[in-house]
Amino acid sequence: MLRSALGLDADVPGGTVTVAPAFAAAYAPLTVTGLQVGGARLDITLAADGAVNVTAPEGLTVVPA
Repeated sequence: MLRSALGLDADVPGGTVTVAPAFAAAYAPLTVTGLQVGGARLDITLAADGAVNVTAPEGLTVVPA
């Protein structure tokens, strides 16, 4: 459910994660912490106004869509 709500698509070998929440308004505000992506931890916050904030460790590139 989180993958769909947040629009997550991880390319672990490539070191990227795409975040494209299609239904942000339906779930916002929402904060998810500690998502595991290839051994790294990722935090995502959806604000009530639709803004998306992603905190990712060095070496993991976040691609907004």
